[in-house]
Amino acid sequence: FLGFESEGRTFEVVIQLGAVLAVLSVYAAKIWQVFSTAPSSAESRRFILAVLLAFLPAVFVGVLARDFIKGVLFESPRLIASMLILGGIVLLFVDRLALKPRFDRVEDIPVWRAVMIGCIQC
Repeated sequence: FLGFESEGRTFEVVIQLGAVLAVLSVYAAKIWQVFSTAPSSAESRRFILAVLLAFLPAVFVGVLARDFIKGVLFESPRLIASMLILGGIVLLFVDRLALKPRFDRVEDIPVWRAVMIGCIQC
């Protein structure tokens, strides 16, 4: 279909495309506001920096563990299914916790905490 050699790759691309489109559809106005005010707003620039720094741990791990990720993690349907189920259970559990937000706005999250969030998401 899209020039990929396996149906698995097509599935990966379609799933990621769906995730990106979902984020863009929900946050398009906010993303536009942040980038359009970045030249004049220190808060917008700090937010962009925090997002980029939060993204770096995933890049670092992805580059270092590329072969392991592609060879082991993506090639084991049982492992993939198990992790999806486990992730769903964790989300259900966390959703039931009565947690109070520490920050009212995402822009208020300190840069160091954004980096920690990026590390945990790895």
